[in-house]
Amino acid sequence: MSAKIDQAAVREIASTECFCQRCHAPLDPARTVWLDLNWRSGRYRDEPWPEAESQGCFAFGPDCARAVLAAGGECVEIRGQRVCGVRIGRKG
Repeated sequence: MSAKIDQAAVREIASTECFCQRCHAPLDPARTVWLDLNWRSGRYRDEPWPEAESQGCFAFGPDCARAVLAAGGECVEIRGQRVCGVRIGRKG
C-alpha cells in the first residue's frame, strides 16, 4: 500500500481559489481534500498513482471526497451533465 497524499504539501503549491471537482462549490483551502486521478482508469484515490498513470491531484470538498472514495474512486459529478470534469451531452 502506498503512502497517502501529503495534503499540506499540495495545498502549498495549489491555487488559492479552488472549486470541488464533483459539486463545483468554492472550497476552503484548509478543508480541501486532494485526490490523485489515474488517466487510464478515470479513478481517483487518496494515494498517489504511479507517475506514468497519474493525471495529477484534483480538489474536492470533504463530503465529496468521501463519496468518491466510497464509490471506488469513480467521480460522477452532481451538478449538470458532467463526469470527472468533462461536460457531456450539452451543446453551446
